[in-house]
Amino acid sequence: MAFTTDVALLGAAGAGGGGSEPQTITDIAVGHPYGPNLSVYPFTSGVGFGVKYSNPATAPTGQSWGVAFTSTDIAVSHQSSPYVSVYPFTTGVGFGTKYANPSTLPIGAGLSVALTSTDIAVGHSSSPYVSVYPFTTGVGFGTKYANPATLPIDAGYAVNFRLV
Repeated sequence: MAFTTDVALLGAAGAGGGGSEPQTITDIAVGHPYGPNLSVYPFTSGVGFGVKYSNPATAPTGQSWGVAFTSTDIAVSHQSSPYVSVYPFTTGVGFGTKYANPSTLPIGAGLSVALTSTDIAVGHSSSPYVSVYPFTTGVGFGTKYANPATLPIDAGYAVNFRLV
C-alpha cells in the first residue's frame, strides 16, 4: 500500500470550514506512520509553526492516513481497528478525551476521513469502502447510515463532503 501524508488545516476552506468566506488558519495536523501517529501544531499564516501540542492520551492505532478538523473536533483514519478516531480539539489547548468508537466499525483500514459539524465519512480498504455516520460534538458517533445502493468499486482512498 502506498503511503501518503494527509494534512488538515483547522479553519481552511475545504477542511470542514466550507464556504468561500475568508477563514483564519489556526492549527495544522499531520498523520504519519509511527507513534504517536498524529501531530498537531499551532500555525499562523505569514509566521509559521508554533510548539507542537501534547499527544492525545489515546493515540490512533496504526499508521494515520487521513485527518480532518471542524472548529471543535479532529478526526483521523488509521490502519488498525477501530480504523477511525475522533477527539475534541481546542485551539490553544489541544486534545480532549477520545470519543467512543462507532458501534459499527468501518471494514478494513481507514484510508481517508471527512468531518462536518453533523456527519463523518470514512473511506476504507474493504467493501463497502465507505462508511458514513451522524456525528455530534460532545456526543460522538450515531448509528451508521445505510451503504450506498451502488458501492464504490474499490478502496476509499479519498472521501469528502461537498458543502454548499
